[in-house]
Amino acid sequence: MTDVGVGEQTPGKQYTRRDFLRGTAKTVKKGVEIAAVLSPLGKLVLAASASTPQSQQPQTQEHSQPPARPIQELPVDISAFEKIMDDEADKRTPTDVAMFSDRDPGIDLTYFNNETINSIRSEPVALNRILRAVGFLDVEKSKRYSWVRKNGETVYACNIYTRDLLRLLLGNADIGSRYNVSSGAPTVFGLDQAKEADKQELNDFNKVNLELNSNNLDWWMQKYGRDKYHWEQALTQKDLQDKLKQGYIGMGASKNELVKPGFIGHAFVVFDLGAGIGLTQATNNIRLAGYQYGSMNQKVQPDNNQAYHFWVHKLPPRTLPLPLSH
Repeated sequence: MTDVGVGEQTPGKQYTRRDFLRGTAKTVKKGVEIAAVLSPLGKLVLAASASTPQSQQPQTQEHSQPPARPIQELPVDISAFEKIMDDEADKRTPTDVAMFSDRDPGIDLTYFNNETINSIRSEPVALNRILRAVGFLDVEKSKRYSWVRKNGETVYACNIYTRDLLRLLLGNADIGSRYNVSSGAPTVFGLDQAKEADKQELNDFNKVNLELNSNNLDWWMQKYGRDKYHWEQALTQKDLQDKLKQGYIGMGASKNELVKPGFIGHAFVVFDLGAGIGLTQATNNIRLAGYQYGSMNQKVQPDNNQAYHFWVHKLPPRTLPLPLSH
């Protein structure tokens, strides 16, 4: 299935959600959110979940130029934020870059024993830590978030990027790329596991460790995240703003009650910018969009939101860089 969130469709034609699911809506230009042409129902389903790691061999991919950055709601200059992100992207080592270009999206990024990650996690200023993490992942340019399989299908990346960013900032204890079906505990699937597991071991792992994707993130938060893993639901915009200002990181995810067969969910990350709320997501490769406090945009407005629930988690204290083991 082709990712329906990567392009503008043929001008003048009205599309239904079924057109996108069938792949009949012709893409002519990258960079415009599909909500502009979808029906009201379609506005609830901007992106979809990534595939589970059935094949762990790196796949050949293609990468398009990133779209123009979105119009900012914030009445402030965000160039300082952009510089922090750009500087961090420039610091990536060849090994870091290879993770984003060579590793199948079904395999998690390696954060352990990574000098760049150690440096980001030791950043004392919460906003700078988040911006540096966003810059490191570089959703505008990293092939991981515009991954195309050999058969030409684009991998839905909004949940992959959301998990990558939250794992970088929070660690693996309170969020993973998967969850254990018995306990709900967050789990991950790393490169070493992919290299060492044979087909039977991989099948056994997948049976008990299901993927966290855009269709079940809200369900997992309600069932496990809230009670066991320190996640809190932000029910109002004031609550969301207050928590983000207090050093929390936030996530918006499609509401569990909307999920049914054929549904395509969405997930994104929100955080405080000091002068408004910042958003980052893989759909349309948006590294940073800014919204004023009090904005009525559904991406930052929990009140009476028909599409998303919002969950927040306290950022951990800065971690001092540890010596790398070899």
